[in-house]
This record gives sequence, C-alpha cells and structure tokens, in this order.
Amino acid sequence: MGTGVCRFRRTETPAGTDTALMPPFSLQVTLKYLEAVLITGLFVGVGYLLHSEDPCFVTGKIDFSIVVLTLLTLFFGWPGLFGFLLVYGTALALFYPQFPIYQMLELLITGLILYFFYYLWETRLKHYALQKEYFRQKLDENSNAFYTLKAAYDQLEKAYMTKPHSLKDSVEKIMKMETEDTKEAKREFLRFLSQQYHVKKSYILTFDTDEHLLDFDALDLHASPDSEDLLIREALEKRQPVYIDFEREENQTRYLAVIPLRLPKGKMALLVIEDMLFTAFEQDTLLETTVVFSYFMQSLQKKHFIEEMRCRRHYLSEAFAYELCKMEKISREQGVPSSLIVLRSSDEAMMRRLYTFLQRNIRTVDSIQTLTVGKREFIIIVLFPFLKRVGVEGFVGRMKREMQRDQAMRVWLESDDFRYEIEEAGFAPFEHIVREKHDGA
Repeated sequence: MGTGVCRFRRTETPAGTDTALMPPFSLQVTLKYLEAVLITGLFVGVGYLLHSEDPCFVTGKIDFSIVVLTLLTLFFGWPGLFGFLLVYGTALALFYPQFPIYQMLELLITGLILYFFYYLWETRLKHYALQKEYFRQKLDENSNAFYTLKAAYDQLEKAYMTKPHSLKDSVEKIMKMETEDTKEAKREFLRFLSQQYHVKKSYILTFDTDEHLLDFDALDLHASPDSEDLLIREALEKRQPVYIDFEREENQTRYLAVIPLRLPKGKMALLVIEDMLFTAFEQDTLLETTVVFSYFMQSLQKKHFIEEMRCRRHYLSEAFAYELCKMEKISREQGVPSSLIVLRSSDEAMMRRLYTFLQRNIRTVDSIQTLTVGKREFIIIVLFPFLKRVGVEGFVGRMKREMQRDQAMRVWLESDDFRYEIEEAGFAPFEHIVREKHDGA
C-alpha cells in the first residue's frame, strides 16, 4: 500500500429536512387560517339564510360542503382543512340536535386525501424552485465566464497591448482576495476598483426582498448613500445595470452608474458608482466592472458558505467541495436528492481516457474531480445535481456503450480493475476510501 503516506493529486473542471406536513406558524400561515375560517363561516351563514333548518346542507341532494372543503384544502393546504373542519364541526354541533358523526368522518377522510395531494404538489413545486435557483446561479457564473473569454479575445484582437491590465488579471485578483471579514472584503474590493478602474467614489448596498436598505459599505466611513435615488430605484426595478444619461437636461441623480446583483433569499446587492475618472467612464470599463463585481460577490458567498458549512477538504478543489456541500445541504434540508458516481481503477492511462470522455459528455452543471490515493489508486468523482440514481445509471450505461467501441476500453471496463459506485451526493461515499487508503498505507 505504499510507504505510509497518502498522496493526493487533484484536477477539477467546473461544469456546473424533510418538509413538515404541518407548516410552522407565521404571519402568512395565520392569515390562511383566518381566511379559511371566514370563508367557512360565510358558507354556513349563507346556508343558514337559505335554509335555516339545514344550514350545513347535510340533508340536501347536493353536498356543497365537499366543494368548499376541496377548494380550501387544495388552495390553503393544512390551514384550509383545519379551519373548515373547526367551523363546520362547530356549526354541526350548534344547529343539529343529533351530531352527524358519519358526515363529519366522511369530510375528515376526504380532506386528508385532498391534503395529501396538496402536499405532493407543494413539495414538487419547492423542488422545482430549488432547481431553478441553482441553475440560475450556474447560468450567471457561466455567463460571466463567457463574457470574460469574449472580452479577452476582443482585447487581443484589438491589440490592447498598452493597457495596464486585462479583465483576466482583474478576475484573478478578485478570486485571490482572502479577507475573511465580509465588510473588510467589500472595502478591499472598492479599493481595488479605485486602483484598477479609476473609480474615485463608490458603495456596495444590500437590500432585502422588500427593497429596503439593509447595509452599505464604503471606503469613506462618513459616507451616506441615498438609497432612494432615482438611479438606484431604477436598477432595483429593472434588475439590470443602469447609467446616467448625460443627454438629459436635468439628471435627478447623484450617481453615474448602478450595477445590481441578485443574492440568495431574494436579496439584492448594488454597486453604486458616484465618481470616477471621466476618461474611464466608457462602455468597456463599465462592462468589466459589472463582471468583476459579480465574480466578487459570488466568491464572497461561496467562501462564507464553505466556512459556515465546513465544506473544505484538503484533497478536493474549493469549487468542487462547494458544489458537493451545497447539494448535500439541499438534500438534507429540502429532501431534493442529487447523486455522484465514484469511479476507481489502478490503470492511470485508461482513467485519463475516461476522464477526457466524461469532460465531453457531462452536463454543464455537473462537476468532476480526480484524486490519486496512494501509488496505484486513481479515482474520478462526478457530481450530478438534482439527478437521481436511476438517471446516473442511465448515464453509466450510455458511457459504457460509447466506450466499448474501443477493444482495449471494453476489456478494461469488463475487468475487475474497473469499479464504480453510485451514491447520494455527499462526502461520505469517497471519504471512507481515502481514509482506508491512508490507514492501510
């Protein structure tokens, strides 16, 4: 097994609680209870006005209570079911000399069945919302990467050889910022903008979901940005960068540019530029500023998440550890599964060919990581966000069919030297391999 030292080599290529049956009490849930009670009370009241001897329509040919129960349960969920049964049961006890127990049991069973369908539908909607948010984040990251590549190509094509910096240089400097304190990191970024893009005065503002100012950061400790400025409000409304229009005779704003960025949980971060060198106020510079601001905030969020969730592993790249930790958290708290596959072999040449194949065929949102454990153990880990085990098995089947066209690959894939395991996304499926190799080395 070696000489007692476990060595790791990594290569990373970026590609991309169970829900409770009864919702917790909050203002929104309380309002649902009140609405269900009022609607049911209105239903009983109308029934009393129409037919005082049978206000709950127990003896009628048409049982309207089923209709009301269905609407309330499918629309409000548990608050609708509970509110209806509470008011309707009270009305049955008050207006009928003999309580219709079978009628009540029938409504209870029907309501529970309806709520089961509501629960399934609501759970699926939450799952889709999580996937949408994750894919949106990956789209933003890939969009930034695409623009960085395009801008670098354009700069090379235009022969900007005299330019003191490039967008690639700026992004690299942003990614290397190691300040752990969030506010200090933001001030460091503003200092970077001042040095790199001649931005003399700028702020970073954070707004909540209701567009109320939560916090701001500036190099000047006595600065007081105007969160109600027209340009800031326009950026919050449009959710895209806005700039001052010098052609207007009257500009009712004190800022030159406002660059918004969506944050988790519906928050918004705004880079507000109040003053910058006039010759630097051009489209290319503002576009580059938008990209580096996006990179900075994404990097800040990732670092905070990694430290908070303790995702860091010395044998994994930070990007892969972040994606894996995020999928593990979503699976644990929201019940939305993701999968990974661990491929193992002692044949380095074949594993290199397999790695090249995987790079070409995985999705953009998937992530891949390689490890070398000991002297002769080569591992490839592929993370498939929001893909269940059956989906990964289908991918493995396609991979084998494609690679078995090569005689050498077919022999290797069918040999005992090639092994793979499909597991739920998390660190455990491959950490035990690393630990075993380390202990047995």
